Amino acid sequence: MTHRPNARSPFSLTMLLALLLLLGACGKSDQPTSPTALPMMPPSMMPPTASLEPVRIGVIVPLSGSLAPYGQTTLDGINLMAERIRASGGIGGRPLELIVENNEGDTTKSSAALRKLVGLKKALAIIGPITSTNSLAIVRDAQNKGITLISPTATNDTVTGFGDYIFRACFNDSFQGVAVAKFAVEDQGIETAISFKDTTSDYSIGLCESFSKTFAALGGQALPTLSYKQGDTEFTAQLRKVRESGAEALFIPGYPPELSLIINEARSLGLETTLLGADGWDNDDVLNNAGENLVGAFFAAAFSTDVSTPELDEFLKRAADAGIGGAGSFEALGYDSLGLIAAALEKVAGTAGDDIDTTRRKVRDALAGVTDYRGATGPITMQSSGDPLKSLVVLQYDDSDGQVVKSFVKVVNP
Repeated sequence: MTHRPNARSPFSLTMLLALLLLLGACGKSDQPTSPTALPMMPPSMMPPTASLEPVRIGVIVPLSGSLAPYGQTTLDGINLMAERIRASGGIGGRPLELIVENNEGDTTKSSAALRKLVGLKKALAIIGPITSTNSLAIVRDAQNKGITLISPTATNDTVTGFGDYIFRACFNDSFQGVAVAKFAVEDQGIETAISFKDTTSDYSIGLCESFSKTFAALGGQALPTLSYKQGDTEFTAQLRKVRESGAEALFIPGYPPELSLIINEARSLGLETTLLGADGWDNDDVLNNAGENLVGAFFAAAFSTDVSTPELDEFLKRAADAGIGGAGSFEALGYDSLGLIAAALEKVAGTAGDDIDTTRRKVRDALAGVTDYRGATGPITMQSSGDPLKSLVVLQYDDSDGQVVKSFVKVVNP
Protein backbone atom coordinates (compact mmCIF):
# COMPACT_ATOMS: atom_id res chain seq x y z
CA MET A 1 0.00 0.00 0.00
CA THR A 2 0.97 3.67 -0.44
CA HIS A 3 0.80 5.77 2.78
CA ARG A 4 0.59 9.51 3.30
CA PRO A 5 4.12 10.65 4.23
CA ASN A 6 4.73 11.86 7.80
CA ALA A 7 5.62 15.57 7.74
CA ARG A 8 8.28 15.03 10.37
CA SER A 9 10.06 12.31 8.34
CA PRO A 10 13.03 13.37 6.19
CA PHE A 11 12.77 12.95 2.44
CA SER A 12 15.59 12.60 0.04
CA LEU A 13 15.83 15.19 -2.73
CA THR A 14 15.08 12.48 -5.28
CA MET A 15 11.87 11.47 -3.55
CA LEU A 16 10.75 15.09 -3.21
CA LEU A 17 11.36 15.83 -6.87
CA ALA A 18 9.47 12.70 -7.87
CA LEU A 19 6.52 13.79 -5.76
CA LEU A 20 6.48 17.29 -7.22
CA LEU A 21 6.61 15.90 -10.76
CA LEU A 22 3.70 13.60 -10.02
CA LEU A 23 1.60 16.43 -8.59
CA GLY A 24 2.45 18.62 -11.52
CA ALA A 25 1.42 15.93 -13.95
CA CYS A 26 -1.94 15.66 -12.20
CA GLY A 27 -2.43 19.42 -12.71
CA LYS A 28 -3.62 19.91 -9.10
CA SER A 29 -0.94 20.62 -6.55
CA ASP A 30 -3.41 20.19 -3.65
CA GLN A 31 -4.31 16.57 -4.52
CA PRO A 32 -3.56 14.12 -1.66
CA THR A 33 -1.11 11.34 -2.32
CA SER A 34 -3.41 8.65 -0.86
CA PRO A 35 -4.49 5.92 -3.33
CA THR A 36 -8.12 6.97 -2.76
CA ALA A 37 -7.39 10.01 -4.94
CA LEU A 38 -6.96 7.72 -7.93
CA PRO A 39 -10.02 7.20 -10.12
CA MET A 40 -11.86 4.07 -8.94
CA MET A 41 -12.20 1.20 -11.39
CA PRO A 42 -13.44 -2.37 -11.29
CA PRO A 43 -10.81 -4.75 -9.81
CA SER A 44 -10.66 -6.66 -13.11
CA MET A 45 -9.41 -3.49 -14.79
CA MET A 46 -6.70 -2.74 -12.27
CA PRO A 47 -3.31 -2.52 -13.95
CA PRO A 48 -0.83 -5.31 -13.25
CA THR A 49 1.42 -2.82 -11.45
CA ALA A 50 -1.19 -2.18 -8.75
CA SER A 51 0.59 -2.48 -5.39
CA LEU A 52 -1.86 -4.92 -3.79
CA GLU A 53 -0.31 -7.85 -1.99
CA PRO A 54 -1.20 -11.02 -3.93
CA VAL A 55 -3.11 -13.92 -2.45
CA ARG A 56 -0.62 -16.77 -2.65
CA ILE A 57 -1.99 -20.30 -2.96
CA GLY A 58 0.37 -23.27 -3.06
CA VAL A 59 -0.19 -26.32 -5.26
CA ILE A 60 1.50 -29.70 -4.77
CA VAL A 61 1.02 -32.08 -7.71
CA PRO A 62 3.12 -34.65 -9.63
CA LEU A 63 4.23 -33.19 -12.95
CA SER A 64 6.75 -35.94 -13.67
CA GLY A 65 6.79 -39.66 -12.94
CA SER A 66 4.04 -42.23 -13.42
CA LEU A 67 1.34 -40.01 -11.90
CA ALA A 68 2.15 -36.99 -14.08
CA PRO A 69 -1.01 -37.39 -16.24
CA TYR A 70 -3.12 -37.01 -13.10
CA GLY A 71 -1.06 -34.14 -11.75
CA GLN A 72 -1.26 -32.26 -15.02
CA THR A 73 -5.01 -32.72 -15.43
CA THR A 74 -5.56 -31.58 -11.84
CA LEU A 75 -3.38 -28.52 -12.48
CA ASP A 76 -5.31 -27.85 -15.69
CA GLY A 77 -8.50 -27.61 -13.64
CA ILE A 78 -6.86 -25.38 -11.04
CA ASN A 79 -5.63 -23.06 -13.78
CA LEU A 80 -9.12 -22.85 -15.31
CA MET A 81 -10.48 -21.60 -11.99
CA ALA A 82 -7.49 -19.27 -11.58
CA GLU A 83 -8.27 -17.67 -14.94
CA ARG A 84 -11.88 -17.23 -13.92
CA ILE A 85 -10.85 -15.59 -10.63
CA ARG A 86 -8.39 -13.25 -12.31
CA ALA A 87 -10.95 -12.22 -14.92
CA SER A 88 -13.38 -11.25 -12.15
CA GLY A 89 -10.85 -9.04 -10.35
CA GLY A 90 -8.99 -11.43 -8.09
CA ILE A 91 -9.91 -12.42 -4.54
CA GLY A 92 -11.25 -9.51 -2.53
CA GLY A 93 -9.67 -7.22 -5.14
CA ARG A 94 -6.23 -8.76 -4.63
CA PRO A 95 -4.39 -10.58 -7.42
CA LEU A 96 -4.12 -14.36 -7.24
CA GLU A 97 -0.70 -16.02 -7.38
CA LEU A 98 -0.38 -19.79 -7.74
CA ILE A 99 2.89 -21.35 -6.58
CA VAL A 100 3.19 -24.84 -8.08
CA GLU A 101 5.52 -27.48 -6.65
CA ASN A 102 6.19 -30.78 -8.45
CA ASN A 103 6.32 -33.58 -5.88
CA GLU A 104 6.93 -36.24 -8.57
CA GLY A 105 4.49 -38.51 -6.70
CA ASP A 106 7.05 -38.86 -3.91
CA THR A 107 6.38 -38.57 -0.17
CA THR A 108 9.73 -36.98 0.71
CA LYS A 109 9.36 -34.38 -2.04
CA SER A 110 5.80 -33.70 -0.90
CA SER A 111 7.13 -32.87 2.56
CA ALA A 112 9.82 -30.59 1.12
CA ALA A 113 7.22 -28.82 -1.03
CA LEU A 114 5.02 -28.18 2.01
CA ARG A 115 7.87 -26.66 3.99
CA LYS A 116 8.84 -24.43 1.07
CA LEU A 117 5.29 -23.19 0.50
CA VAL A 118 4.69 -22.47 4.18
CA GLY A 119 8.04 -20.86 4.97
CA LEU A 120 9.72 -19.35 1.93
CA LYS A 121 6.69 -18.74 -0.29
CA LYS A 122 4.25 -17.59 2.42
CA ALA A 123 1.24 -19.39 0.93
CA LEU A 124 -2.10 -18.79 2.67
CA ALA A 125 -3.41 -22.27 1.78
CA ILE A 126 -2.30 -25.33 -0.18
CA ILE A 127 -4.08 -27.47 -2.77
CA GLY A 128 -2.85 -31.07 -2.95
CA PRO A 129 -1.33 -33.58 -2.96
CA ILE A 130 -3.57 -35.63 -5.23
CA THR A 131 -2.90 -39.12 -3.83
CA SER A 132 -3.72 -40.49 -0.40
CA THR A 133 -0.18 -41.77 0.23
CA ASN A 134 1.44 -38.39 -0.49
CA SER A 135 -1.26 -36.54 1.42
CA LEU A 136 -0.84 -38.74 4.47
CA ALA A 137 2.89 -37.98 4.39
CA ILE A 138 2.30 -34.26 5.03
CA VAL A 139 -1.07 -33.71 6.72
CA ARG A 140 0.35 -33.88 10.25
CA ASP A 141 2.99 -31.28 9.37
CA ALA A 142 0.40 -29.03 7.69
CA GLN A 143 -1.76 -29.22 10.81
CA ASN A 144 1.16 -28.38 13.08
CA LYS A 145 2.16 -25.44 10.89
CA GLY A 146 -1.41 -24.09 10.90
CA ILE A 147 -1.99 -23.97 7.15
CA THR A 148 -5.11 -25.14 5.34
CA LEU A 149 -4.50 -28.09 3.04
CA ILE A 150 -7.23 -29.29 0.69
CA SER A 151 -6.62 -32.36 -1.46
CA PRO A 152 -8.64 -32.53 -4.66
CA THR A 153 -8.58 -36.32 -4.88
CA ALA A 154 -7.06 -38.06 -1.82
CA THR A 155 -9.92 -40.36 -0.84
CA ASN A 156 -8.42 -42.48 1.98
CA ASP A 157 -10.63 -42.10 5.03
CA THR A 158 -7.79 -41.19 7.38
CA VAL A 159 -6.50 -38.18 5.40
CA THR A 160 -8.76 -35.65 7.13
CA GLY A 161 -8.36 -37.20 10.56
CA PHE A 162 -5.17 -35.35 11.53
CA GLY A 163 -6.73 -32.04 12.50
CA ASP A 164 -9.00 -29.17 11.59
CA TYR A 165 -6.73 -27.65 8.91
CA ILE A 166 -7.09 -30.69 6.61
CA PHE A 167 -9.84 -30.87 3.97
CA ARG A 168 -10.65 -32.60 0.71
CA ALA A 169 -12.84 -31.73 -2.29
CA CYS A 170 -13.58 -35.35 -3.18
CA PHE A 171 -15.71 -38.03 -1.53
CA ASN A 172 -13.85 -40.50 0.69
CA ASP A 173 -13.21 -44.23 0.33
CA SER A 174 -15.97 -45.25 2.71
CA PHE A 175 -18.56 -43.55 0.53
CA GLN A 176 -16.98 -44.56 -2.79
CA GLY A 177 -16.29 -48.19 -1.88
CA VAL A 178 -19.76 -48.62 -0.39
CA ALA A 179 -21.37 -47.05 -3.47
CA VAL A 180 -19.57 -49.37 -5.91
CA ALA A 181 -20.32 -52.46 -3.80
CA LYS A 182 -24.02 -51.56 -3.49
CA PHE A 183 -24.19 -50.93 -7.22
CA ALA A 184 -22.64 -54.34 -7.93
CA VAL A 185 -25.09 -56.20 -5.68
CA GLU A 186 -28.27 -54.19 -6.02
CA ASP A 187 -28.06 -52.93 -9.61
CA GLN A 188 -26.05 -55.67 -11.33
CA GLY A 189 -27.06 -58.68 -9.26
CA ILE A 190 -23.41 -59.73 -8.83
CA GLU A 191 -22.97 -62.46 -6.20
CA THR A 192 -19.19 -63.05 -6.12
CA ALA A 193 -16.40 -60.49 -6.39
CA ILE A 194 -12.66 -60.16 -5.86
CA SER A 195 -10.74 -57.00 -4.97
CA PHE A 196 -7.29 -56.41 -6.47
CA LYS A 197 -5.26 -53.97 -4.38
CA ASP A 198 -2.01 -52.08 -4.84
CA THR A 199 -0.21 -52.73 -1.54
CA THR A 200 1.88 -49.56 -1.97
CA SER A 201 -1.18 -47.29 -2.23
CA ASP A 202 -3.26 -46.17 0.75
CA TYR A 203 -5.95 -45.22 -1.77
CA SER A 204 -6.17 -48.73 -3.20
CA ILE A 205 -5.93 -50.47 0.20
CA GLY A 206 -8.71 -48.36 1.72
CA LEU A 207 -11.04 -48.80 -1.22
CA CYS A 208 -10.58 -52.57 -1.36
CA GLU A 209 -11.37 -52.85 2.34
CA SER A 210 -14.48 -50.69 2.02
CA PHE A 211 -15.73 -52.51 -1.08
CA SER A 212 -15.17 -56.04 0.26
CA LYS A 213 -16.70 -55.32 3.66
CA THR A 214 -19.82 -53.77 2.14
CA PHE A 215 -20.15 -56.41 -0.57
CA ALA A 216 -20.13 -59.17 2.08
CA ALA A 217 -22.55 -57.26 4.34
CA LEU A 218 -25.01 -57.06 1.45
CA GLY A 219 -24.98 -60.82 1.05
CA GLY A 220 -22.36 -61.14 -1.66
CA GLN A 221 -19.36 -63.45 -1.47
CA ALA A 222 -16.19 -61.38 -1.21
CA LEU A 223 -13.40 -63.73 -2.22
CA PRO A 224 -9.87 -63.28 -0.80
CA THR A 225 -8.26 -60.06 -1.97
CA LEU A 226 -5.42 -60.32 -4.49
CA SER A 227 -2.50 -57.90 -4.53
CA TYR A 228 0.19 -56.24 -6.60
CA LYS A 229 2.51 -53.30 -6.08
CA GLN A 230 3.53 -50.18 -7.95
CA GLY A 231 6.03 -50.96 -10.69
CA ASP A 232 4.71 -54.46 -11.41
CA THR A 233 4.22 -55.28 -15.08
CA GLU A 234 3.10 -58.91 -14.92
CA PHE A 235 -0.26 -59.93 -13.43
CA THR A 236 -0.92 -63.31 -15.03
CA ALA A 237 -0.76 -65.36 -11.80
CA GLN A 238 -3.32 -63.17 -10.01
CA LEU A 239 -5.67 -62.95 -12.99
CA ARG A 240 -5.62 -66.70 -13.46
CA LYS A 241 -6.80 -67.02 -9.86
CA VAL A 242 -9.68 -64.70 -10.70
CA ARG A 243 -10.63 -66.88 -13.66
CA GLU A 244 -10.34 -70.09 -11.63
CA SER A 245 -12.50 -68.66 -8.84
CA GLY A 246 -15.42 -67.99 -11.14
CA ALA A 247 -15.85 -64.52 -9.64
CA GLU A 248 -18.42 -62.43 -11.46
CA ALA A 249 -16.67 -59.11 -10.76
CA LEU A 250 -13.14 -57.81 -10.26
CA PHE A 251 -12.75 -54.51 -8.38
CA ILE A 252 -9.49 -52.69 -9.27
CA PRO A 253 -9.01 -49.30 -7.59
CA GLY A 254 -5.71 -48.06 -8.97
CA TYR A 255 -3.79 -45.79 -11.32
CA PRO A 256 -1.77 -46.22 -14.51
CA PRO A 257 0.48 -47.62 -15.63
CA GLU A 258 -0.44 -50.72 -13.61
CA LEU A 259 -4.20 -50.20 -13.96
CA SER A 260 -4.15 -50.17 -17.75
CA LEU A 261 -1.79 -53.14 -17.85
CA ILE A 262 -4.10 -55.16 -15.58
CA ILE A 263 -7.16 -54.38 -17.68
CA ASN A 264 -5.41 -55.27 -20.92
CA GLU A 265 -3.95 -58.48 -19.53
CA ALA A 266 -7.31 -59.54 -18.07
CA ARG A 267 -8.95 -59.29 -21.46
CA SER A 268 -6.03 -60.94 -23.27
CA LEU A 269 -6.46 -63.94 -20.95
CA GLY A 270 -10.10 -64.14 -21.96
CA LEU A 271 -11.38 -63.02 -18.57
CA GLU A 272 -15.01 -62.00 -19.05
CA THR A 273 -15.50 -60.89 -15.45
CA THR A 274 -17.26 -57.54 -14.97
CA LEU A 275 -14.60 -54.94 -14.20
CA LEU A 276 -15.35 -52.40 -11.47
CA GLY A 277 -13.29 -49.30 -10.74
CA ALA A 278 -13.03 -46.13 -8.73
CA ASP A 279 -12.40 -42.47 -9.55
CA GLY A 280 -8.83 -43.20 -10.67
CA TRP A 281 -10.37 -44.68 -13.82
CA ASP A 282 -11.72 -41.30 -14.91
CA ASN A 283 -8.65 -40.13 -16.80
CA ASP A 284 -7.63 -40.01 -20.45
CA ASP A 285 -4.45 -41.92 -19.66
CA VAL A 286 -6.55 -44.98 -18.76
CA LEU A 287 -8.73 -44.56 -21.83
CA ASN A 288 -5.79 -44.08 -24.18
CA ASN A 289 -3.91 -47.14 -22.91
CA ALA A 290 -6.74 -49.60 -22.29
CA GLY A 291 -9.11 -48.54 -25.07
CA GLU A 292 -11.69 -51.12 -26.12
CA ASN A 293 -10.74 -53.39 -23.22
CA LEU A 294 -12.61 -50.94 -20.98
CA VAL A 295 -15.97 -51.53 -22.67
CA GLY A 296 -18.51 -52.83 -20.16
CA ALA A 297 -16.59 -51.68 -17.08
CA PHE A 298 -18.27 -49.58 -14.38
CA PHE A 299 -16.56 -47.00 -12.16
CA ALA A 300 -17.25 -44.19 -9.71
CA ALA A 301 -16.61 -40.60 -10.76
CA ALA A 302 -17.05 -37.06 -9.52
CA PHE A 303 -19.51 -35.94 -12.20
CA SER A 304 -21.20 -36.78 -15.47
CA THR A 305 -21.82 -34.50 -18.43
CA ASP A 306 -25.31 -36.03 -18.56
CA VAL A 307 -26.19 -34.39 -15.22
CA SER A 308 -26.09 -30.79 -16.34
CA THR A 309 -25.79 -27.78 -14.02
CA PRO A 310 -24.87 -24.17 -14.87
CA GLU A 311 -21.58 -24.59 -12.96
CA LEU A 312 -20.65 -27.79 -14.76
CA ASP A 313 -21.59 -26.28 -18.12
CA GLU A 314 -19.35 -23.28 -17.42
CA PHE A 315 -16.47 -25.56 -16.39
CA LEU A 316 -16.81 -27.67 -19.53
CA LYS A 317 -16.94 -24.58 -21.73
CA ARG A 318 -13.83 -23.15 -20.11
CA ALA A 319 -12.09 -26.49 -20.57
CA ALA A 320 -13.10 -26.69 -24.22
CA ASP A 321 -11.98 -23.10 -24.85
CA ALA A 322 -8.60 -24.02 -23.31
CA GLY A 323 -8.27 -27.01 -25.64
CA ILE A 324 -8.98 -29.58 -22.91
CA GLY A 325 -11.11 -32.28 -24.48
CA GLY A 326 -13.00 -34.83 -22.40
CA ALA A 327 -12.31 -33.15 -19.05
CA GLY A 328 -12.76 -35.65 -16.22
CA SER A 329 -12.86 -35.90 -12.44
CA PHE A 330 -9.31 -34.68 -11.80
CA GLU A 331 -9.73 -31.47 -13.80
CA ALA A 332 -13.12 -30.82 -12.17
CA LEU A 333 -11.89 -31.49 -8.63
CA GLY A 334 -8.83 -29.27 -9.15
CA TYR A 335 -11.20 -26.56 -10.39
CA ASP A 336 -13.48 -26.96 -7.36
CA SER A 337 -10.59 -27.09 -4.88
CA LEU A 338 -9.39 -23.63 -5.84
CA GLY A 339 -12.99 -22.43 -6.03
CA LEU A 340 -13.59 -23.54 -2.45
CA ILE A 341 -10.41 -21.81 -1.24
CA ALA A 342 -11.41 -18.63 -3.08
CA ALA A 343 -14.91 -18.74 -1.58
CA ALA A 344 -13.35 -19.02 1.87
CA LEU A 345 -10.90 -16.16 1.22
CA GLU A 346 -13.71 -13.89 0.03
CA LYS A 347 -15.21 -14.22 3.51
CA VAL A 348 -11.97 -13.40 5.28
CA ALA A 349 -11.85 -9.81 6.51
CA GLY A 350 -8.53 -8.07 6.87
CA THR A 351 -6.37 -10.52 4.96
CA ALA A 352 -4.14 -7.68 3.85
CA GLY A 353 -3.54 -6.34 7.36
CA ASP A 354 -3.38 -9.41 9.57
CA ASP A 355 -0.20 -11.33 10.23
CA ILE A 356 0.08 -14.47 8.12
CA ASP A 357 -0.72 -16.92 10.94
CA THR A 358 -3.94 -15.07 11.74
CA THR A 359 -4.92 -14.96 8.09
CA ARG A 360 -4.25 -18.67 7.68
CA ARG A 361 -6.48 -19.39 10.66
CA LYS A 362 -9.25 -17.24 9.19
CA VAL A 363 -8.98 -19.12 5.89
CA ARG A 364 -9.40 -22.40 7.78
CA ASP A 365 -12.42 -21.14 9.68
CA ALA A 366 -14.06 -19.79 6.53
CA LEU A 367 -13.49 -23.00 4.56
CA ALA A 368 -14.93 -25.07 7.40
CA GLY A 369 -18.05 -22.90 7.21
CA VAL A 370 -18.66 -23.26 3.46
CA THR A 371 -22.19 -24.48 2.74
CA ASP A 372 -23.86 -25.28 -0.57
CA TYR A 373 -20.91 -24.19 -2.68
CA ARG A 374 -21.94 -24.68 -6.30
CA GLY A 375 -19.05 -26.44 -7.97
CA ALA A 376 -18.48 -28.24 -11.23
CA THR A 377 -18.86 -31.52 -9.33
CA GLY A 378 -22.14 -30.41 -7.75
CA PRO A 379 -23.18 -28.76 -4.47
CA ILE A 380 -20.56 -29.03 -1.72
CA THR A 381 -21.00 -28.44 2.00
CA MET A 382 -17.99 -28.86 4.28
CA GLN A 383 -18.56 -31.11 7.27
CA SER A 384 -16.77 -30.74 10.60
CA SER A 385 -14.55 -33.69 9.61
CA GLY A 386 -13.10 -31.74 6.66
CA ASP A 387 -14.93 -34.07 4.27
CA PRO A 388 -17.41 -32.62 1.78
CA LEU A 389 -21.04 -33.68 1.77
CA LYS A 390 -21.57 -34.45 -1.92
CA SER A 391 -22.80 -37.02 -4.43
CA LEU A 392 -20.94 -39.30 -6.83
CA VAL A 393 -21.95 -40.83 -10.14
CA VAL A 394 -21.52 -44.31 -11.56
CA LEU A 395 -20.31 -44.32 -15.16
CA GLN A 396 -19.76 -47.08 -17.69
CA TYR A 397 -17.31 -47.33 -20.55
CA ASP A 398 -19.34 -48.03 -23.70
CA ASP A 399 -18.70 -48.52 -27.40
CA SER A 400 -20.26 -45.80 -29.53
CA ASP A 401 -19.69 -46.29 -33.25
CA GLY A 402 -16.24 -47.70 -32.63
CA GLN A 403 -15.32 -45.07 -30.03
CA VAL A 404 -14.99 -45.84 -26.32
CA VAL A 405 -17.04 -43.32 -24.37
CA LYS A 406 -18.15 -42.72 -20.79
CA SER A 407 -21.91 -43.09 -20.32
CA PHE A 408 -23.97 -42.10 -17.30
CA VAL A 409 -25.52 -44.86 -15.21
CA LYS A 410 -26.76 -43.29 -11.94
CA VAL A 411 -26.25 -40.73 -9.20
CA VAL A 412 -25.45 -41.95 -5.69
CA ASN A 413 -26.30 -39.49 -2.93
CA PRO A 414 -24.63 -39.50 0.51
